[in-house]
Amino acid sequence: VRMGVRQRWQTKRGPIDRRRIIDWIVLDTEAVYFPQASRDNFGESFGLLSYDFRWHVGDRTTIVSDGYFDLFTDAPHYLTIGTFLNRPPRGSLYFGYRSLNGPINSNVFATSYTYRMSPKWLSTFGTTFDVADARNIGQNFTLTRIGESFLLSINVNVDTSKGNVGANFAIQPRF
Repeated sequence: VRMGVRQRWQTKRGPIDRRRIIDWIVLDTEAVYFPQASRDNFGESFGLLSYDFRWHVGDRTTIVSDGYFDLFTDAPHYLTIGTFLNRPPRGSLYFGYRSLNGPINSNVFATSYTYRMSPKWLSTFGTTFDVADARNIGQNFTLTRIGESFLLSINVNVDTSKGNVGANFAIQPRF
């Protein structure tokens, strides 16, 4: 039996004469009940617990977190927390932390930015670092040309954890 609650806490923002309603806090939670726990979920009646949380602190700042947990022995636990800073029309910035514990353990700090350099050029960069093993995981850089009908992108990524370097070229239509 899957159960969930979806919540939207709303408020009004903006100048007095142009107020608008926004979702101030969004919190979605789910859990699964297993009637035959010994057969279906390693003896635990509840499992697959998850949540998704977004707090729109302001019009340009959002704190995000999501998680997934199971209750049986050696079950995976996944948690992220981060912050988005948006500065339209110029760009956005993200700082976040992700923790995965279970059969595989990983504690990763990730950051990325998107910056609109001009009306025709956009750059994006992201990097990840494993804080538990004190090692660089990789970087990703994209340069995009914004045309009237198409987006032309060149991407270079480096995955130092696997020793891979890659490049992509993409053409996307604009509708």
